Amino acid sequence: MLALLGASLISTGVDGTGATCPCPCSANQKALITRFETSTCLPDNLKSDEFFGYTPAKAVGTTVKLEMLSWPSQWISNFITAIISREVLSYTTDFTCATSGHNANARIANRETDILVEFWWDTYVSEARQYVVRNPLVSDAGSIGYYGRSGVYMPSYTADLLRNNITWGNTSQDLRDFAIDSRNYWRILTLPDVVNLYTSYDDTDIVNALGSPMFTFTPSWCTEWRVDGNGNTCIDIKAEDPAIDKGQLHQVIVNLQLRMTISYWTTSGLEYYVSRKLERREPVLFKYWEPVGFLAGLAVDRIEFPTYTTECHSNNTGSIQGQGSVDCDFPRVSIRKIFHNTIISDSASRYYGINVLLRRFDITDSQMEGMLQNAKIEGKDAFDVACDFLKTNNKTWMTWVPKIVCQSQEGLIEGVCSPLPLMENKNQINTSARNTGLFAASAIIIIASCLLIWLYWNRASPILKAAMPTFLTKVAVGCLVSTSSVVFLGMDDRSFSPSFLVFSCNIQLWLYSIGFALTYSGVLTKFFVVKKLLVSKRVEISWKDRLQTTISGVIIEALLLGVWSAVDRFEYVRECEEYDRFGRCTSSRGYCTGSNNWLLGLILLSHLGVMIYSLFLCYKCRRLPRTVLEVEWMTTALVSNFQISVMGVFLLYILRQNPTYFYVIQTFVILFGDGCMLFTLFLPKVHQEHFYDRDDSQ
Repeated sequence: MLALLGASLISTGVDGTGATCPCPCSANQKALITRFETSTCLPDNLKSDEFFGYTPAKAVGTTVKLEMLSWPSQWISNFITAIISREVLSYTTDFTCATSGHNANARIANRETDILVEFWWDTYVSEARQYVVRNPLVSDAGSIGYYGRSGVYMPSYTADLLRNNITWGNTSQDLRDFAIDSRNYWRILTLPDVVNLYTSYDDTDIVNALGSPMFTFTPSWCTEWRVDGNGNTCIDIKAEDPAIDKGQLHQVIVNLQLRMTISYWTTSGLEYYVSRKLERREPVLFKYWEPVGFLAGLAVDRIEFPTYTTECHSNNTGSIQGQGSVDCDFPRVSIRKIFHNTIISDSASRYYGINVLLRRFDITDSQMEGMLQNAKIEGKDAFDVACDFLKTNNKTWMTWVPKIVCQSQEGLIEGVCSPLPLMENKNQINTSARNTGLFAASAIIIIASCLLIWLYWNRASPILKAAMPTFLTKVAVGCLVSTSSVVFLGMDDRSFSPSFLVFSCNIQLWLYSIGFALTYSGVLTKFFVVKKLLVSKRVEISWKDRLQTTISGVIIEALLLGVWSAVDRFEYVRECEEYDRFGRCTSSRGYCTGSNNWLLGLILLSHLGVMIYSLFLCYKCRRLPRTVLEVEWMTTALVSNFQISVMGVFLLYILRQNPTYFYVIQTFVILFGDGCMLFTLFLPKVHQEHFYDRDDSQ
């Protein structure tokens, strides 16, 4: 059976710590308690919330006492409990000391202490039945999570010793390999060559440093173990204390007829003995228990005895002379948490928090093994190891206590008090709207490109000559350029860098304006040519005459845009519109803007003036025949453009706070205007060219 009974000497009949005896703290225990009293671990704004009538305020002034025993795993679990008790649940947390769990139930029943974390139930089952079952003054809070187990261990380098230090005689190579690979199987330890390997080493200097063993066990078929290695016939197992798993290993040796003896050196003596043997890389078998810091990180193999069964242990006499029926491995022992019943009876108010903590407290084998290994490798004390565990496993321990809230904060993030994750609404352009706009713009660009190809392919057609191909080309190119600005309209900081967004903000205005200049310079060129034909009766119109208006319009537009870009170009900004109570932005809007927009207004007014002037020319030419100027189609295109532009300005102003609607209106104004120009001016020509009778068309 498992337990640590400190310095209990079964051979002399001395009991461990009693129910009401004074329990002075050892030097290690005092140092750890002082460390706890002078240190903090968790943020001071982390407290448990009100839950079923319990609040941290009710716990203030209430003291809970935890019992500290004498081994690292219990210290670590104790401090994890104590830190949460003090820093989260607001209890005054004190410690009492003991060397083992012996009589712990009685101490709790007498209120000498309140709580014992890591109680080895199977070892003290008679005490537990008395105080927990028959006369329930103590409550069982359930398993601590990890388990305890004793075992006999050997260093992993034993394989090299078996391979290099034994001749094996006439043994086949296969049997040798099997013996080496199965070195931790108990039958291998009965082979004469293996026994001789263990018995031949001189340990005199180690024993001189420790003194005589506290107890030894020698079965009848073995000679008494000698420290100098002379005349030994059996392997000596180094062990910690005969009270730990009392009699079990003795019975296993007797019942399996193992050539083994046992010597007990106390816990510290055992660790010293084994450490020296490991330093020398000498063979050694030693009995110890888990979880324990000494084994953490050691390259050791556990001896495989016959598998444990409850039937095998049903007649465990506890005899250290080997009388009994146990002939199998050590059991896996449940480790529990026990506390005084007052914590249950008063749980509706003061003790509810600690009650919940004890019942939910759960640490896995791997977690405890990792903490013990960290303590050993990094040289940290139990308080630091417990604190590190709490800081890195917030999600785990926060399920052990009533609901956690943060003081003067908004909530928990990964177990740390801080404002909740920022759920900022950036009001970015809807993806579906942007994709639809890009699809429509692509369609207009493809149509304009196809019309340009059609113009070139049918350039000799009388219909196109009468309609002035130069005029139609300017309109198609202008619509293609201005429509391409839609590609940049939908860009925002979701996918693009700030520097590129500055470029996007400015290039979209350049593309739209140059496209507008090309389109309307073509319209004005058409009116100019008609005027020349009607007024001056000129039949031939030079390319210079046809390009003069276009070049002038594009140059003027480019000059205005150049001055604007130099003085007041667009920047992409994100402006916060709503804040939460912590001053964090919850709603923002990204858009293109300049510091002074008067130049932009001048450019837009010039566009409006050109559109009005073009409509005026249409009105003046309203009586001209269709063969000279298709006034009805020109008027339809220009009026539609003017109407949608004026309406678009008002809608853009109204919907300026909604980026998606703003984008949709901008895209609609540009695409509808360019589409009207292309369809009203080109479709009649296409229809005449391909569907009218050639004579009628002529």
